[in-house]
Amino acid sequence: MDLTRILEIILPIFLIAFAGYLFRRFRKIDLKTLADLIIYVSAPAMALTLLSKQQMSLKEISTIIFSAAFVILAVGAISLLIFKALRIRVPAGAYLPIMFMNSGFIGYPLALFLFGEVGFSRAIVYDITNAALIFTLGIYILTRGKDRWQIFKMPFIYAALLGIFLAASGIKIPALLFSPLYMIGGTTIPLALFLIGCRLATINISSWKIPFIASSLRLGLGLGLGLLIVFLFKIGGNLGKIIILSSSLPSAITTIAIAEEYNADTEEVASIIAISTLLGIITIPLVLNWFVV
Repeated sequence: MDLTRILEIILPIFLIAFAGYLFRRFRKIDLKTLADLIIYVSAPAMALTLLSKQQMSLKEISTIIFSAAFVILAVGAISLLIFKALRIRVPAGAYLPIMFMNSGFIGYPLALFLFGEVGFSRAIVYDITNAALIFTLGIYILTRGKDRWQIFKMPFIYAALLGIFLAASGIKIPALLFSPLYMIGGTTIPLALFLIGCRLATINISSWKIPFIASSLRLGLGLGLGLLIVFLFKIGGNLGKIIILSSSLPSAITTIAIAEEYNADTEEVASIIAISTLLGIITIPLVLNWFVV
């Protein structure tokens, strides 16, 4: 794949985050309010509008959902065992950017460029599965299970279920409602990028050890498990390639919004996201060259 094209996809991530970094350096901003906007407004709007437009077989949908869930859960379990074996104490929140991948902001343009609209729609299902687990399992991990009902208070879950229902039933959201919802949903990734930039402006990475190991686990285990599930279940064609690509991407940017919302391990989460994204500049072209293109 053309390196210039890859840079065109990845560079905006750093530019938007850098804008947030600069803004926070010169102006104070309430990060909790920004996180609330993402969690309770823009992310649900994104899930509803993107899912409601999908048209694919139930078999494809279930394959993608199962694959994404398998990779996410397996990465978390294996990482836990590795850290215990190495006797490294890791904050609970640090597992979020290890388990969850940036299958939206990076995955979407890559899938669209490589596989067209058909591949793009499959990438969306993978990303929504990833996001649904962030807003359920991710919250459970961050809160240490103290509020077991909190996950049911997240509008994202209901927006995603409604989107799936609309797609399955063929019911269309009226254009008068769809357009503003789509526009609001489109702000989710830029807002999350801006948020991580703001957070990075306030932290001091005292040690690179845990963030670097965590980032390596996200990228390495994600790729390995993506390849494994495609091989075991003989998922061929572009669908298999999308699963491999999505599984191997850097840390999910929206995990910083969850960490900020619950004031839990924000520095560790932001550090891992930043380092894994930097490493992604190297790993993404390699994955595309060897396993996808």
